Amino acid sequence: MIRTLLVLLGVLISIHAANAGDKRSVVNPMSAEALIEDAADRLLRTQQDQIAEVLLSYVQTEAVAKFTLGNHARTLSEEHLSRYTHAFESWLYGQVSSQTERFSELSIEIQKVAYRNQNDAVITTRISHHQDQFQLRWRVIRRGEHWGVVDLEFAGIWLAIEQRAQVDAILDKPGANIEQVIARLG
Repeated sequence: MIRTLLVLLGVLISIHAANAGDKRSVVNPMSAEALIEDAADRLLRTQQDQIAEVLLSYVQTEAVAKFTLGNHARTLSEEHLSRYTHAFESWLYGQVSSQTERFSELSIEIQKVAYRNQNDAVITTRISHHQDQFQLRWRVIRRGEHWGVVDLEFAGIWLAIEQRAQVDAILDKPGANIEQVIARLG
């Protein structure tokens, strides 16, 4: 799980490197594609020590955290759900922050936007690093008037779905509880 997440987070960070605030800032583009274009443009103007903060302002971390809990979210108290969400956000922030210097001279290009409906789209981008190229797909959802990233796919692996499998692997064991998941997030 960690290796997969680091690869995906590194790719996200690459937007900044290619184009060499508040974590909860509101992004309100008119389309899913505009969200990704805005992220790339904003990261262009971001200092390295602020990349994680800016990048995660485009991710609907509360929605992703709840998704990763799957059916287990229904059985949690508000306190436990809040603690897990906070631990997940902190962990994700730490992962992004720890990777900012690892990637350089990368670029991103939007190749395709596929709207599943008016509030749900998958955006396919091409990431280039010297002669290497690969695809990264972004799942974006509109909640109210605001678009946000809720999942990323690289090499056939969706970040939130992989994280959900990891949570299930812990919580499906006899006697397991949310505290074990929170502890694993650090």
